[in-house]
Amino acid sequence: MGNKVILQVTFVEALDQLMPGFDPEISKLAQRVLINPRNIDYHTGVFASKVTTSVTSPINFCWVDIWNCHSHVKINILSV
Repeated sequence: MGNKVILQVTFVEALDQLMPGFDPEISKLAQRVLINPRNIDYHTGVFASKVTTSVTSPINFCWVDIWNCHSHVKINILSV
């Protein structure tokens, strides 16, 4: 048996849908089959406003949504 690695995945997309350059049906299928069954967080219609990295702390990712409301997410990165 192999080792399990648990990751936190967050998609951030500036446009209003995931995979915006794809055919809409393909995009919906990919979201239903690849994203929804997994623990993947996603945000559409947002823009990165600041990304702060450090060797000793989580990545701090800040974004602004299309209505200009600020949100923050801290992502822990573990090197294997």
